[in-house]
Amino acid sequence: MERRIFFSLFLTGALSIVLTVAVSLTIFHICIDRQVYDELESSTEIITAALEMTDSDKYMQSLEGIGDYRVTLIDSDGAVVFDTNADVSELDVHSDRPEIAEAIQNGEASWRRASKTFGREQYYYARRLDDGYIIRISMFDTEISQLFVGVVLLTVIMAVLLIIAAAFLSSRLTVRITAPVRSLAADIECSDPSEEKLVNIYPEFVPLVNKIRGQSEEIKHQLARVEKEKNRLSTIINNMDEGLFMLDNELRIIMVNESAFRLLKSPLTLSECTGKRVHEVFPDSEVCACIERADSMQFMLDGRHLQLHVNHVVTSVEMVGRIGLILDITERREIEHIKQEFTANVSHELKTPLTSISGYAELIESGMASGEDVTLFAGRIHRESARMLTLISDIIKLSQLDEESDGEGFEPVELYSLCRECMDVLEFSAENHDVTLSLTGEPCELLGSASELEELVYNLIDNAIRYNRPNGRVDVKIELNPIGYSSGAVAMLSVADTGIGIANEHTSRVFERFYRVDKSRSKATGGTGLGLAIVKHVAERHGAKLELDSELGKGTTVRIIFYDNVSENL
Repeated sequence: MERRIFFSLFLTGALSIVLTVAVSLTIFHICIDRQVYDELESSTEIITAALEMTDSDKYMQSLEGIGDYRVTLIDSDGAVVFDTNADVSELDVHSDRPEIAEAIQNGEASWRRASKTFGREQYYYARRLDDGYIIRISMFDTEISQLFVGVVLLTVIMAVLLIIAAAFLSSRLTVRITAPVRSLAADIECSDPSEEKLVNIYPEFVPLVNKIRGQSEEIKHQLARVEKEKNRLSTIINNMDEGLFMLDNELRIIMVNESAFRLLKSPLTLSECTGKRVHEVFPDSEVCACIERADSMQFMLDGRHLQLHVNHVVTSVEMVGRIGLILDITERREIEHIKQEFTANVSHELKTPLTSISGYAELIESGMASGEDVTLFAGRIHRESARMLTLISDIIKLSQLDEESDGEGFEPVELYSLCRECMDVLEFSAENHDVTLSLTGEPCELLGSASELEELVYNLIDNAIRYNRPNGRVDVKIELNPIGYSSGAVAMLSVADTGIGIANEHTSRVFERFYRVDKSRSKATGGTGLGLAIVKHVAERHGAKLELDSELGKGTTVRIIFYDNVSENL
């Protein structure tokens, strides 16, 4: 824009100067010619008057050496009668000279041409006299040309200086014109109308500035929305548990999230992945082959079960790349395994008492049992049925705990009183096993499910009684704000016994369903193998932490640490 304005102004100025010089020189040249012809005409009148008043021959002789002028007298036939600057005898007939011919015809003539006699440019003025003679006065153009050349040189010098001045002024004027335009961006951002220089200098730009300002604001809002959506999408993608990556047609990484990077164990850093080929980012050859085929597969990597799905990304006219989704199905596989194991365990646990019941019932039905045997078999059928009912009840309880959401149906529960009630219920069992029960601690109120917490406390104390020794003890303790835990731990329930204890290799699995340390003893005591599994589920539902300390032959201590939802009730 500045260059165009500069050249427009400069060319306009330079062209104006050149045209002015040309016109001025032309007018100057015309004026000089006119002045010369007027001077020649005046001199002709003077000479003509003198010829009429004096002797023409003597007067003409007196004109020799007149100076810059050449006077020639020609008769009506064109013969030269007299010439102040040339020998008449050497001159030819002048009737063919244009000024002579025109003077004979019109009475006078002015002409400028090269002289045939002297070979130089001359101004001519010729007049026909009354007697038919023609008097011609001429003058060489040397001085006139020199004057004109001098004027031309001076004019050209002035024109060059004016052109230089025009270039300078054009540059300054261009800067002055475009300065407000250059500040257009600042004026658009300006909130104070009095500071809008462009608008103040060029009021015609007001609609343009307002339009651009409105579009600028709209673009800012759109960019802000796009950036917000981009950040939100990026946050969602990067916080996905599933791995996600996108490739172009050359299998170069366009985008990969942290989960995909972590699950596929890339040797590069996350920032280095973009733009790399897939085999450079994911070293597993089977994964790369699946991506190239845009297929699906399941595989194991570092002990985890992964599932990969790759699809082509196709627009209406062409394929633009591939997109892949990586799922960590380890937990799902483990759950499936647990379900299979649970089904097998349930079938096994139900099969044993049912087999016993069926066998005893068959003996009674066939009449092979009689008298005291019937009573004995009926008692065994009753015990196996009770054991089976207890097992089914525990299975139903676990199923309910799996289905219920955390915090569902919670209400204030007084933990100390609940423990006292459970101990009262289990007092008879403790006496039969020759075990002493004790409860210490402070009353506290716990936000939870009363029935579930009762199940938790009951199972812990029942297990401690069943796996204890004669003359053993079970100590139940409630402690507020337990020392050694984080500030969020506000209550702890501990159940310690002096029983047989648990070996170290079993401590990590005792809370699994149907897991028994000593299967023969469990069956002898009537255990189902689900009590501690129920304890674990209830603790997790209440956001509690479960700890177990045990030493083989000396006893076991189970601690339940509750967080944040416990308050003292003094």
